[in-house]
Amino acid sequence: MKTKQTAFKGFDKSYQYHFNEKSDDPLNDWESEFNETLKNELSLHQCVKVQSTWRVSLKKKDDVDSKPYFNTKMETVVNPNEIPKVFNSMKQSLKARLDNYQRDRSGWVLNQTLGLYLNAHKYDSLKT
Repeated sequence: MKTKQTAFKGFDKSYQYHFNEKSDDPLNDWESEFNETLKNELSLHQCVKVQSTWRVSLKKKDDVDSKPYFNTKMETVVNPNEIPKVFNSMKQSLKARLDNYQRDRSGWVLNQTLGLYLNAHKYDSLKT
């Protein structure tokens, strides 16, 4: 897995995770990188808001492909002990969005993960 740090509009940092080979469960493979990234962000800021995106390649029988993005809602993390809960919540949300897409547009099958993205924004919970 390769990591690249950038900054998308509206976020302080955006981390891109690319997989070198096909993975049977890329979201689970992403867990350790996700945990490390959030621990590092929390060491810099007392509180962060995070959102994740999963870009996939889907195929149909007639060799048509689609490359949609699936996004999670923003989640607030204030303590490293919350990271596993946030990861599991985001993972379930991304899988549910893929399942809905496949069900609504019958015939699409997951071909591969093109990338996973973690967008982080420093957050001051005392200002709200």
